[in-house]
Amino acid sequence: MPKLLRGCGAIIASPHATAQDRARAHYNRAQAWADQGDPDRAIADYQDVLRLMPDSADAYNGLGICLAAKGETDKAVAAYDEAIRIDPNFAIALFNRGLALKAAGRAAEAEESFQRARRAGPRLTAPME
Repeated sequence: MPKLLRGCGAIIASPHATAQDRARAHYNRAQAWADQGDPDRAIADYQDVLRLMPDSADAYNGLGICLAAKGETDKAVAAYDEAIRIDPNFAIALFNRGLALKAAGRAAEAEESFQRARRAGPRLTAPME
């Protein structure tokens, strides 16, 4: 097990860690699991982040990425929607939602999400056709 995963696990298990410390450790571990191609473990950690910090737009975005990677498009869109509810100008979540909507065959909604992403973050563009 990589050092980062062990370190995060130690923080999560520590009786001295604050809820914020544990949430950050879960978030970092979720990203590490995702990077290693283990979306199920990443999803579990993102859900733990959200249990500890229910208003983490970043955790909802990460959760959406992992759900989309598993082909769970509707759940991914719901996760991105929560990220955007928390931070309406979260350009990356708007862009990711557009990708998920496009994958679901919902082209008009996808384009609206891409347009919002462009307004929130002008350097973001829709993927080339």
